[in-house]
Amino acid sequence: MSRIPKRGILSTFRSAQAGGRALTWFLSCKLVQLILARLVQGFDMSRVCGEAVDMREGLGLAQPKANSLEALLSP
Repeated sequence: MSRIPKRGILSTFRSAQAGGRALTWFLSCKLVQLILARLVQGFDMSRVCGEAVDMREGLGLAQPKANSLEALLSP
């Protein structure tokens, strides 16, 4: 019976598990993108008021918009 160091076996299992979680995360992100794209393309979008979209930036690290967008979706 050959002796295999336990360190090698554990590192092999650990890397396989990490890859499985990464693949699951990747596929779930793609699924959310696909569902969101289908919803956006399935509706006609227009502004609630007739004004142009306000693109001013607010304060913060993620550059939020100063005013939120109000949209009307119709099938």
